[in-house]
Amino acid sequence: MSWDDYLKATSNSKCRPLLREAFQYLKKTDRGNALDLGAGALGDTSFLLKAGFTVIAVDSNPKILEYSKPHENLSVEISSFENYSFPENSFDLINAQYALPFNKPETFESVFQKMILSMKDSAIFTGQLFGTEDGWAEKKTMTFLSAEQVNKLMENFKKVHVLREEKKLGPTATGIDKFWHVFHIIAEK
Repeated sequence: MSWDDYLKATSNSKCRPLLREAFQYLKKTDRGNALDLGAGALGDTSFLLKAGFTVIAVDSNPKILEYSKPHENLSVEISSFENYSFPENSFDLINAQYALPFNKPETFESVFQKMILSMKDSAIFTGQLFGTEDGWAEKKTMTFLSAEQVNKLMENFKKVHVLREEKKLGPTATGIDKFWHVFHIIAEK
């Protein structure tokens, strides 16, 4: 699968269900700042903008600019997660739907820590991590974690609202079947 194929396949996607579910845990009625990591074709970004957030959408693929429409509350940054300069204490919500596992194992922990430091107190993180039984687990450029490792990462949060482990056979965004081992997370700093 190429990232360009992924963008085409998801170009008309709606907001991911876990992001929508995370809204019930937001403390503030004014939406503030959101970071959309691995923003792709900007489906979640569009949802966040409509919900009243000011959004920074980060993705390493410059083609996402083709999916971006000018918006006064949107900034699009072309960057890998490891090269993104996470501003400290800046975000009320961080959305990383199926994105963080694509970070290299050697930089994953430092990226995750920088991401947490960029969250304000009581901010919400929502996203997924891939487990060690995932069908792509042999890929050395991606990060796969055991349940124990995921639980250890969750110690960085004040409260974990959702931590669901899922194992199932299902299609990727481009329609290829694979075995998914996924941890779905909504956590509060």
